[in-house]
Amino acid sequence: YINDNGTLFGGERCLVNIIEHLDKTKFVPFVLLPDKGLLEKKFKEIGIVPYILDFRFKATQANPIKFINLTLKFIKFVKENKINLIHINLYHYSVNFWIAFLFLRLPIIIHIRGREWVDFFKKFIMSICCKKIICISEYTKRVFLQKRRSDFIIKIGTDRLEVLYDGIDVYRFFPQKHINSLRKECRVDDGENLIALIGAINPNKGQEIFVEVAKIVLQHYPKTKFLIL
Repeated sequence: YINDNGTLFGGERCLVNIIEHLDKTKFVPFVLLPDKGLLEKKFKEIGIVPYILDFRFKATQANPIKFINLTLKFIKFVKENKINLIHINLYHYSVNFWIAFLFLRLPIIIHIRGREWVDFFKKFIMSICCKKIICISEYTKRVFLQKRRSDFIIKIGTDRLEVLYDGIDVYRFFPQKHINSLRKECRVDDGENLIALIGAINPNKGQEIFVEVAKIVLQHYPKTKFLIL
């Protein structure tokens, strides 16, 4: 499993969830990260020590020596651990392994988790090396398939795309403390509704839509408060 960063946002939590619930009688997971951080710590909590290899640079601007060393280290890592399948959770910088992918000739699965634009070079490598592309929603799939000028050169067939929603471990969401403590902390009265949006503060999460929705809801249900986490 390859993840493009060592942070712990939604996509990373989904990756942890996938590996944590993997059938360990059939699969032995290895994790590759570009740096240490919260994600590395989280994996250690579930008994997995990630391999750290700095691959976060633009392939077109890389120092040739750095690029060659990266390629050789990655191939060595894959060979030593007898890896059969590569699953890329976030694809942005993983394209730097393109020579290694061609050399190893292993099946590669790529997760598309947002509406990020996949540029020509990344899409070209994806078209050559990738066996399956997993989209986390129909919207994500539509964005990925949007027509572009390079389609006459690179065309990834829909047979390689599959929509697979992220699984949720519902048992994690049993309240650890009574809801009244949260309502008191947020100054919500007993007769009021509380609606929350949880996520990173960035345009992809749609906090501005949440605010617009709040205006509409308050017209019909004035005893409502909204919380952005």
